[in-house]
Amino acid sequence: MLYQEQIIKTVTLKSKLDEKISACMMYGSFTKGEGDQFSDVEFYVFVKEEQFSSFDSSHWINEIAPNDLLLENEYGTEVVIFTHLVRGEFHFLPESKMDIIESFKPTGVFPNTDSMFIYDRTGKLKPLLKFLGGSGPYRSTNENVNYAFNCIMIIKLLNFDY
Repeated sequence: MLYQEQIIKTVTLKSKLDEKISACMMYGSFTKGEGDQFSDVEFYVFVKEEQFSSFDSSHWINEIAPNDLLLENEYGTEVVIFTHLVRGEFHFLPESKMDIIESFKPTGVFPNTDSMFIYDRTGKLKPLLKFLGGSGPYRSTNENVNYAFNCIMIIKLLNFDY
């Protein structure tokens, strides 16, 4: 079993046992069946509204697995480097912010939204995840093609090898 899979199992169990957690979902390579020994693990953890202001996310993460570094990045996301150099990303939000999941739709393809589901006390998570299913955004627009072309030209002009 990969170390990441053990972390996923622990997050799942911890979410189910912790009364403060309303819902938990995962995203990234493991939800797409592409996770390997080099993959990181990413989660959204929704905390009950009345518990959120006193919720200690650092303590919660520290109970998952031994880690060497825990920090909050510039986006307010908790980033952890677990032992074995496995990177974890944890977004802790109040339950009232669960609708943020709908905003993921334009960002990519979510082939198996069932694999993103970890736990839900509210009944809101599965319908939000189902909304993400289907085909992803159309990326072959003139704007995207021009952007990619211009990036390549800048690299060439600056004489970088890529």
